[in-house]
Amino acid sequence: MARNKFIRDYRLTERTDERGKTRRDYAYVGDAYHYVFPADAVRRTKRNLLICCAVGFAAFLGALLPRSAAAYIIYITLPFVFSALPLGIAAEAVLTAPRPDRPMERRQADKLENRLPAAAVFVVILPAVSLIGEGVYALRGGALSGGDALFCLGAAVLAACGVILLIKRRSLETRKG
Repeated sequence: MARNKFIRDYRLTERTDERGKTRRDYAYVGDAYHYVFPADAVRRTKRNLLICCAVGFAAFLGALLPRSAAAYIIYITLPFVFSALPLGIAAEAVLTAPRPDRPMERRQADKLENRLPAAAVFVVILPAVSLIGEGVYALRGGALSGGDALFCLGAAVLAACGVILLIKRRSLETRKG
């Protein structure tokens, strides 16, 4: 059902080329969407969000590289590892957002309006759960090392990137017409 969400926005045409093969072409016939904010603000926001996603990926990798006790405890590691998925979804939504001087299709506007905020929320929650798990491990008397400090720093930076994504998502609002 979700696959066919935007099916009425496209018109499918078939044509036969000079070799006799049937080719299918599609044309977008749905409503055009535009950004609410001016083009310069949208460009600046897209650039800042892409930088934020890159910093988030660097923090993610930097947190997993050093040897730490957190890497061996599933309730700390699992939420942190799964935080890469929403970060990738957010980065893809920002990266594939069309230029502000061109109209966009409904599926692109839907990605910016619905997928980006949901992904940003999970980019905040999952590293925060890992940080809470690290705190629980420390309070239970677990042996911490310098790698755990880097893990906590990386998780905190990743959560901060999620907060920035969540706050700045309003600058990429779209409207019909």
